[in-house]
Amino acid sequence: MDIVNDVIAENFPELIMDFYPKAFWNTFPQEILNACPDDLMKSDLFRFNFKQKLESEFFTKDGKRFIPDCPFDTFEDLVIGLEFQSSRLDYKRKTVFYEYQANLHFKHKKDVRMVVFSTVHTKHKLFRHRVGPCEEFTMLIISLKALNQKQTLNNSLYKIRNKFRLSDKEKALFLASPMMDSKNKAEAINVLLNNFYGIKDISHEEYEDMIKIVLIYANKWCYKEVENSYGGSDMVVLTPGAQKLYERLVNEGIEQGIEQGIEQGIEQGIEQGIDIIAVNMIKEGFSLEDTSRATGLPKAKIAQLCKSK
Repeated sequence: MDIVNDVIAENFPELIMDFYPKAFWNTFPQEILNACPDDLMKSDLFRFNFKQKLESEFFTKDGKRFIPDCPFDTFEDLVIGLEFQSSRLDYKRKTVFYEYQANLHFKHKKDVRMVVFSTVHTKHKLFRHRVGPCEEFTMLIISLKALNQKQTLNNSLYKIRNKFRLSDKEKALFLASPMMDSKNKAEAINVLLNNFYGIKDISHEEYEDMIKIVLIYANKWCYKEVENSYGGSDMVVLTPGAQKLYERLVNEGIEQGIEQGIEQGIEQGIEQGIDIIAVNMIKEGFSLEDTSRATGLPKAKIAQLCKSK
């Protein structure tokens, strides 16, 4: 929410007038709003404050299924529909977001605003989408590329290594850092994975939310590490069915290994993941030779792992 607030205040202060429900503005005397609106809009008075996450799957009356990425309620009695987009917004996708907004409004009986975090756009943008002769809605597009990856990583590492507490905004930026610059994506993922457990004072609920994001990065980054450093399916001739099974076992093994070993470092997590992959491949009927080639582990170690499990 802090990122959304800052982008609006710094780039689209006029948007605050549209984004806040009328009931919120009615709590302020008109003379205060007229006196110095720019200063007021950049103050802490005009910020959305997170209240609770809302369910991310619902059905309309006619049975149509909607799965918004992350809708949540705010203390300002406003629902924010937060979406993540890694490709250009075509007409169909914009219309889907419009349907999300309309159905969230129908379900919760509150004003709804759509905010899109984009890995494609290079600048923050207000996107006005016309869906009919008299129907138009506005999305706020926040460009992850426009955020400063290097500054984010340097600031996060300084605080983590010196045991300073990260603010909620700093945690969010640190988690989003790999998506800010595609050229340095692998390096940023590595920094994130190796320093995640050093973040000071995170609650159990925060940990559960953050680890889900970390594991998404871990799976993608470690899958390449497994294939590049330990072996990979290209070392074995597999049928299409066996290839799909292998890929599923790799993903599951990496996730379990990272969860078990990441506190000791990403390398330890990968090693544990490789062990899990090997054991599960044998259980699923892969030969000892194919398992050894795919994981890069010696046959003797695989046999020992299977015996210990």
